[in-house]
Amino acid sequence: MNGNETESLTALEDAAVTRLDDAGQAAWIAVGQTWMTDGDESAPYRTLAAVPAFLDYAHALLDIVAARARAVQSGDVPYAADKLFTVDEGRVIERALATALVVDAPWAASEARALHDLSRAPTTAKTVPSQAACFAMGRAIAAFPTPETIAVLADVARTTSHQGVKKKLGRYLTTARQHLNARPDVALRLDPDSPVGKRELAAWTRSLESCWLVGASWPVQTWLALVHGRPETSAVASRLVWEADGTFTGAPGGFTDAAGRPVGLAVDTTLRLWHPVTASESERAAWRLWLGAQDAPQPFRQVMREHFRPSGVHLDGTIVRGKQWLGLARTEGWQIQYCALVRRVGAITATIQTDQNIYPGIDWDITLGDIAITISGASESDPVVTSELLRSAAMMAAVARTAST
Repeated sequence: MNGNETESLTALEDAAVTRLDDAGQAAWIAVGQTWMTDGDESAPYRTLAAVPAFLDYAHALLDIVAARARAVQSGDVPYAADKLFTVDEGRVIERALATALVVDAPWAASEARALHDLSRAPTTAKTVPSQAACFAMGRAIAAFPTPETIAVLADVARTTSHQGVKKKLGRYLTTARQHLNARPDVALRLDPDSPVGKRELAAWTRSLESCWLVGASWPVQTWLALVHGRPETSAVASRLVWEADGTFTGAPGGFTDAAGRPVGLAVDTTLRLWHPVTASESERAAWRLWLGAQDAPQPFRQVMREHFRPSGVHLDGTIVRGKQWLGLARTEGWQIQYCALVRRVGAITATIQTDQNIYPGIDWDITLGDIAITISGASESDPVVTSELLRSAAMMAAVARTAST
């Protein structure tokens, strides 16, 4: 890549792609055929990001994008509304930023800040240098968000004077906040220089709860920094139960087991959020006694959390209010596939069959079939993920159930 700022971005991408091996070429074809907000398309992007030369190309290309946007704002490049980048170049920008964001490259947030210059005219005109580039960056952030890039997207969606850009980036912002929950190692990171208000703490707590669905675990030092690095988050984490060699609760310097005995953490241990489905009945009972003695509730349902085995949820014949059920499903992350709802987490897929073709906006009752859990490839069942998927399905059915069932 020669860094020539007048060369088309598509030509720069073409040159980078020619240096990919067969796996990289296949991954590039896959990302070129998919709009990232369609679903989880992280695998091909991770393949591209694993090639150091391609990640370097993405960094250099985004540097060019940022430089061109700055040049428009400074007047070094004459301003013409929506002419800075073509639609095809927007897709190039999208792929480059997504490649960086999927692996949380340390420079990705800095490059995403070019969205500020791309979303405003250097004059009082209510136009932008490139809608294509704005939407490209918005899609990449929506697909693979980080706390820093969500902050950029929120600020731009609030300040841009172009109403079409404001509306679309607002939708991408909503998607980004939803997708951040699927990236707990990223979502739990907080800017040490920014205050943590009620909204930020609530989002952090939701991300922590969603760690169960991605099997998140951390080396002890990483865990201490992510979870106990701020007093606000430490206050949340100290009311939860954690698992290492044993189970414990509390804050650094005062970890205890369910009976109140001190617990120490080895420097090489790995920690995860404790889930009742993996515990014995005696362990669950011990933590229920502990919870009963506490003055404050847990930040989310953990010790008393409903937990299920694959044979423990039966939905067949349940009649639900379609509009309410599908609204809950969308919030929970289920996707419509003809006569079924499907939710995939890693190698595990949960499917709820229905008696009819379903689609958003249905305003009549639906009869559910049973729920099926399948596992792809040679993967093994994860009892925590399976339990959480079954809990989600059972909750939606219970809330939306009609009086006749």
